Amino acid sequence: MTVAEPSVSVVPRSPRRLSLVSRNGARAKRRRRSANLPSGPRELSFLVRVSKEEHAEINRLAALAEVTGPRLMREAVLAPEIPVSEAEFRELLHMLFRNQSELQAIVGELRELRRIAEASSAPGGLSEHVEVLAETLAVAQILVQRTGDAVEAVRRW
Repeated sequence: MTVAEPSVSVVPRSPRRLSLVSRNGARAKRRRRSANLPSGPRELSFLVRVSKEEHAEINRLAALAEVTGPRLMREAVLAPEIPVSEAEFRELLHMLFRNQSELQAIVGELRELRRIAEASSAPGGLSEHVEVLAETLAVAQILVQRTGDAVEAVRRW
């Protein structure tokens, strides 16, 4: 009589990674340390207390910029451009709105001129002007779109 071998299920091992490239790549993405300064390492620090909402917003902005929160704050504070006051910001936003509405009015006038030129196109008279109007209209529409995008970007900011 032969003894039946017990039923053993063999679970295959996960294949071993032969290359460390993928792990090092992930590690390099996680590591966001800023380079040392020519004058040496940074020795001083600031402690900034923020609310939970402010902390979440800083982390969200830092993730968008792919940097750490402290680095984002350091770069924002030491940025070469001067920040705009809230009143100046509102004035700039109003200027963008005015420019957008003026551009839209210009586009409307160009469309009307193009319609009139096409309707009364005498042989050899206005055809070249219609082409110029069409090109100008296309450029004006692009400018209206860009201004609208700028308004939305400023509004979100």
